[in-house]
Amino acid sequence: REREVLALFVDGFSYKMAAEELGISVFTIQDYVKSIYRKLDVSSQTDLFSLFINSLSCLGKAAGGDPLSIYMSPR
Repeated sequence: REREVLALFVDGFSYKMAAEELGISVFTIQDYVKSIYRKLDVSSQTDLFSLFINSLSCLGKAAGGDPLSIYMSPR
């Protein structure tokens, strides 16, 4: 479910819009976002978007997979 919330968040959905789209409360969205931030070790929406943009450099290596997992893997 966190992946769904993250996808909506990256697409520009507000907490309220994401909650309506998924049929859950805004408080549940907030809990998911807190968990996402913790797991990705970011503390703000700006950090999250920077991480997303930086991970795009791994699109070629991802070969259709998740570039974020490649970007965040130990080198």
